[in-house]
Amino acid sequence: QHPELKPIIEQYIKQLWIPLLEKPDTLKALRFWELTVNNICLQGFKLCFILDEFDHAYKVMPPKVFSHLRAIRDMNKINLCYALFLRNLPGVLRSQLENEGFFELISRNQIGIGPYTYRDTKDMLRKLEKRRGRQIQSETTREKIYDVSGGHPGTVQAIFSLLLKTHEEDPHLYDPRWLLRDETIKDECFKLFESLEYEERLVMAKYAQGNLSEHNPHTIKVLRIKGLLAGPEGQLPRIFNPIFELYCQYHVKIDEFKKPMG
Repeated sequence: QHPELKPIIEQYIKQLWIPLLEKPDTLKALRFWELTVNNICLQGFKLCFILDEFDHAYKVMPPKVFSHLRAIRDMNKINLCYALFLRNLPGVLRSQLENEGFFELISRNQIGIGPYTYRDTKDMLRKLEKRRGRQIQSETTREKIYDVSGGHPGTVQAIFSLLLKTHEEDPHLYDPRWLLRDETIKDECFKLFESLEYEERLVMAKYAQGNLSEHNPHTIKVLRIKGLLAGPEGQLPRIFNPIFELYCQYHVKIDEFKKPMG
């Protein structure tokens, strides 16, 4: 709706994009997109393309498309950027040699988004309190919920749901073994474990079961970035929450999941 940008966009929609929809052409689409972006940037606008839930696309997109994205960015360096939201690191999803130029572009600025911090967890709990009509009376309760959940949002919500059925002083609410009996919490652990790559699952399972040696340093690094292994660099890390550690220890059988083919 920007008054200077709107007529430019309307012109390109009418002259380029609507005819292209009627008769699709991949090469023309890439060329028209390049033309549109370049002209918008020439007007002094800054563009950020947010590529959300991009894991599958990052795996399967042809290398020439990544080359095209890199070339357009190089033509508009100070006015254009891409923000990729991925569950796994780009180098894990596909070989960096397949899209080397684009990988160099994004690998310089990777930000790991792990579990919630204590501050985030408190904010989430306050929203839950307001929404569910149940006020937590003690700050210690919030601290205990954060400690046992490790800041995992699904687990925080599940514990709060259990809190609605009891009182804050009930020690079961902060006992990882008791909490893991709850099907909702167990399901959160299952979903988290299944979201990991094979090597990551292997490391988490072996780590929880006491095998702390012979782990791939790269996999450890990835798990640290994801926040699933915590602790200062140079020291032996710990699994980010005691519930998930118990899940990996007692509910995961290493010989039952196999390395994927290919």
